[in-house]
Amino acid sequence: MMRTITIIQHRDPMPDYSNEEDRYEMAKMLLQEAKLDSTDPVEQVIEASWAAGFNGFDDACLRLLAGFLGLFPIDWLEDQQGKITVQFGTALDAINSNADNVNFWENGYLRDEAARREPRRWRLHEAELARQFHRHLT
Repeated sequence: MMRTITIIQHRDPMPDYSNEEDRYEMAKMLLQEAKLDSTDPVEQVIEASWAAGFNGFDDACLRLLAGFLGLFPIDWLEDQQGKITVQFGTALDAINSNADNVNFWENGYLRDEAARREPRRWRLHEAELARQFHRHLT
């Protein structure tokens, strides 16, 4: 399942990086127990993320989208005004994505979640990386 979402990323000039894990847990609780305004599951994740003090597609929001809905970032565009357009796909889509998909490949939680959801494809990916590594050693 592919889905493209566009939002305006409103950044706090003085971002609050304190208690991120506690706020992440609060966002998870909101998703599981609260009545959120949105009826669309993706919008509910974004709403819970904002309610917990995160911005639109911060790491916490991406983790929630992956963990609750199985949606992973595949392509990411940001314009000069802060409008972000993200194409999401399945764990399989993310594992098959290009190395320039840094929002997936540089996020250990998303990689682990994708590996959990697609273990067979993840093992093939790891085997290919090992082959490439050994090829460069010789």
